Amino acid sequence: MLGYSYRAQDLKITNGLSTIPPTGPFPGLDSTYQARWQGPWVGIDLVYVLRRLTLNASIEYHRAVYRAQADWNLRTDFVHPKSFEHKAGGDGAELNLSAAYALSKRWSLKAGLDLRKWRAVNGTDTTFFVDGTSAVTHLNEAEWNSTAFSAGVSYAF
Repeated sequence: MLGYSYRAQDLKITNGLSTIPPTGPFPGLDSTYQARWQGPWVGIDLVYVLRRLTLNASIEYHRAVYRAQADWNLRTDFVHPKSFEHKAGGDGAELNLSAAYALSKRWSLKAGLDLRKWRAVNGTDTTFFVDGTSAVTHLNEAEWNSTAFSAGVSYAF
């Protein structure tokens, strides 16, 4: 398999709590972080059928350009709504495993596991200040790891 993917993460940060030092909540916290991972990928998909049981496994390797921007709303010295941006190159791997058991011609039980591991390194972090200046520093890394389990029943029309 070959393809091009675009992944988006839109995070909203509220109800913050300072633990070091333990000063408690951050009143008014309403920040955002929007990340995008995109680029080409290559993969393989394997299917094995044994009577009523169908097993599927796929693995993908992605090259990615990582871009993100954030609004740290409590920082009065930062510009809003774009307080800083991140840019970096990276890669990712995805593994998908699933099984389906046919109960009848139309009904099946299904289960799946999806694993993702993405990493961007050696990028730039540009911070925008209210006085009109900006500062560019080194972005060490950005990571995105996720695990998903699924189970269900399907009916084929």
